[in-house]
Amino acid sequence: MDDIDFSRVFHLNELGDDGVFRTITASVEECQHLASLFELLDLGNFTIDFHLVHGDEPQSYVLRGEIKADIVQACVVTLRDVPNHLRAPIHTILLPRQHKVFLGEQEMAGNCYYEPLDGDCVDLGEIAAQCLSSALPIYSRHPSALSENHNFADTIPLGQPVAEKASKIANS
Repeated sequence: MDDIDFSRVFHLNELGDDGVFRTITASVEECQHLASLFELLDLGNFTIDFHLVHGDEPQSYVLRGEIKADIVQACVVTLRDVPNHLRAPIHTILLPRQHKVFLGEQEMAGNCYYEPLDGDCVDLGEIAAQCLSSALPIYSRHPSALSENHNFADTIPLGQPVAEKASKIANS
């Protein structure tokens, strides 16, 4: 399972004047690997729709699109499953590694990511995985944890081993 990668290499010399539209879909094995990597209980239906075009500067490219995924995270309070359908935009500018943005000589725009290019290929799967990671809710909460009367101290009786406490919470 450690050998599974989510790599989708695109050769930039294949990019036409109008750019390219693509959809990438992760396999079940890739979803399992990414779920483990990002500490998700489950990841399914991970797809990326994107449009890759030439940028305004020489050797620059703009990647825009959207990632979609069905995720399940553990509630940070109750440890119950928290399912979520995630949709997040992708806006990445691809520039040569020696560009002044990466040398600290130019400000980065706040509404996009910058990705350095090494050669004439870009790994769109890696960019999509990074975007998924940054789009994940940091503190997922089950609806039962959001009630005003919820008291975490009442959820776990004291004196029980942690694994037993977590099992009781997850099964309640």
